[in-house]
This record gives sequence, structure tokens and C-alpha cells, in this order.
Amino acid sequence: MQKLCSRCGNIKSATLFNESRKKRDGLQVWCKTCIALYHREHREARQATRAKWCKANADKLREQRARWYKVNSDKMRKWSAEWRKANPGKVRENCRKWKKANSDKMCQYRTKWREANRDKQRDISARRRAVERGIRSERVERLAVSCPHCNMSKGAAYG
Repeated sequence: MQKLCSRCGNIKSATLFNESRKKRDGLQVWCKTCIALYHREHREARQATRAKWCKANADKLREQRARWYKVNSDKMRKWSAEWRKANPGKVRENCRKWKKANSDKMCQYRTKWREANRDKQRDISARRRAVERGIRSERVERLAVSCPHCNMSKGAAYG
């Protein structure tokens, strides 16, 4: 089957047209090439319009995102866990960048964490001292050292 593209005026195979339920023949009036060209030509205008709308409707957009996240929190948690597992280098780099940019918050977090986890802090300090001295014991090996900020295990870094 052949069809005339109303934008470029060429007669092309029906396989070169996208489907459209609204049209009698079931195909769009522009061919796939013309649609791609149109989108490429008008991309900047669409982006500008979108940015303008987002700026004007920031509160509405924030509420929509919050609702979506609330409904899809399990999906996001699963996706985040998979991404972190697949990209450990990026996770470490992002963590380093955040810590560098938010050193004042890091100090507050450390203080709060130490106050809330005095026993863990004591065990972590004991393990670090033991590793530095080259002492190995069953108690020291069982201690789980983890970063208080991202809950990532740091055990491998200490021996």
C-alpha cells in the first residue's frame, strides 16, 4: 500500500507512516521522516515553552511529583537499589561530591549520629584501633562498620 505524505509531498510505502486511530486508513498524514524533522526543528521552542510553564507552575509541579513519588515509592526504591548496585563508583563519587559541598551538614550529621549511637561509635573506634595495631580477634571481626550518612558498609576499607 502506498500513501502521500502531506508535508513533503512524496508517495511512500505505508510502513513509513505511524499508526493513527483517528484517520480512516489508520495512518498519520505525515511520514516518519517528516515527523522527526518537525520535532528536531521545533525542539528549542518546545523546551522554552516547557521551562516557562514549569517556572510559572512550580508549586503544582512539586505537588504532582510528590504524589507520583508517594504512589511509586516502592518502584523508585527498587530502581535506586538496582542503580546503586550497578554503579558503585558513581555512588561513591556522588557521596564524595555531596560531602564536599555540604561539609557543614556533615558535621551536624556526625554529631547527631554519634549522640544517638554511642555504643556503635565505641565499637567502630575499637575496631579501627585494633586494625591499626594489627590485632585480629573474633569480636573485632564481627563489628560492622558503616557510614552513618549513606548506610553503606565500610568494613572492606578497614581491613
